[in-house]
Amino acid sequence: MYINDKKLKNVEFDAKDLEYYELLSKQFPTIKDVCREIINLQSILNLPKGTEHFMSDLHGEYEAFHHIINNCSGVIKEKIKDYFSSELSKDEMEELATLIYYPNEKMEKVEKDGKLDQSWYHQNICYLIILIKKLSLKYTRSKVRKAIPEGWNYIIEELINERDHDSHYQKEYQHHIIESIITVDMAHDFIIMMTQLIKRLAVDKLHIVGDIFDRGSRPDKIIELLIKHHNVDIQWGNHDILWMGAACGNEACITRVIRNCLVYHNEEILENIYAISLRSLERYAKRRYPKLKRLQAMMQWISIMVLKTEAALILKHPEYQMNEQLKLHLVKNNQIQLGTKNYILEDIFEEDCRYELNEYENTIIQKLKKEFMSSEKLQQHVSFLYQKGSMYLCSNNTLLFHGCVPLNEQGYLKEIKINGTIYKGKSFFDYCDQQARNAYFHEDSEAIDFIFIYGVV
Repeated sequence: MYINDKKLKNVEFDAKDLEYYELLSKQFPTIKDVCREIINLQSILNLPKGTEHFMSDLHGEYEAFHHIINNCSGVIKEKIKDYFSSELSKDEMEELATLIYYPNEKMEKVEKDGKLDQSWYHQNICYLIILIKKLSLKYTRSKVRKAIPEGWNYIIEELINERDHDSHYQKEYQHHIIESIITVDMAHDFIIMMTQLIKRLAVDKLHIVGDIFDRGSRPDKIIELLIKHHNVDIQWGNHDILWMGAACGNEACITRVIRNCLVYHNEEILENIYAISLRSLERYAKRRYPKLKRLQAMMQWISIMVLKTEAALILKHPEYQMNEQLKLHLVKNNQIQLGTKNYILEDIFEEDCRYELNEYENTIIQKLKKEFMSSEKLQQHVSFLYQKGSMYLCSNNTLLFHGCVPLNEQGYLKEIKINGTIYKGKSFFDYCDQQARNAYFHEDSEAIDFIFIYGVV
């Protein structure tokens, strides 16, 4: 296809991309519109690049994660040192950093010490304005404007966009704005808003490279914090996919999730946060293993359920080629040999070593499955993982993924055959990503089964 124009003579367009060109023509109907947008984009490309942070293996450690988010992995302290080292002492710079990290707590302490007066407010507001000015230099005015919390746009823009840096009138004007904020008793709220803006400008984008769940006790609070973040992406880790599979109703993922919670003493996350009761599991386990303490009995039973539910999928899908994971049939006379070592198993019954679930076991598993799939909070959090997450991400010519890529013995990408189609590298990751989405959004039974593989391997 050719377009014959005075400024575009015989420019060739690929017919398959015509649909995109037609859509673009609605947004940029004339050559002048296109040129203006090119100028705009070129100018943005010449700005300094925004700071990006990469974090992985959060594993439910909310307090540590929250602190890193507040201090922007040290970026704020670094900027304070760059801009104030000539006028503030080391202790004063620490005080300013603490104010930005935890504004409410810091102002409460200053008030308790009897120092929270107009002079303190004025001085610290001036420091925060300087930081905002410096941090905003990386961005267009439009982007900074969008970052300012609603209702404060006019005031912040008047304080950071100077008409004449050396103008006495400009300084007086800004001084009176600050005095007005303090006089009408809005300084506390204004400082909190400014610290939020500083954190947002300090880190332009956050990459979470896998494993939000398990081990630590509050993965839910981490997700709630990420939901509020202005620009975040997630590359799923195997622990995340376990919870995603559990939310889809995969029984093997459910038993693994429960076992992990018991191992790390995180029953609260299931029962109090996600409203998934373990009472039926506890009662049955105590009745079945009366010699064991409560947690030991629950661990014993759920560990066996992990082996049984995983075996059900492995036997159902021989194409998974995971028969080496089958262990229960190796138990003989309360002993099992793994490799060259022989292990004695205590408090285990013959029925425990059968791959089929008995009636009581199946009833409990089905009850747990229903609760995982109907937990409103869990479904909300898993939906966010799907919305912001993927198996991998290419960002700034860097491949982000959690875990490993299947390789052959020579170290090259391994070919994996699934339903007659060969996948490797990117195509395999794309297939896994699509299967994960099919499991959640389309309730595809094959995809729900498949999600177990990359949740446990």
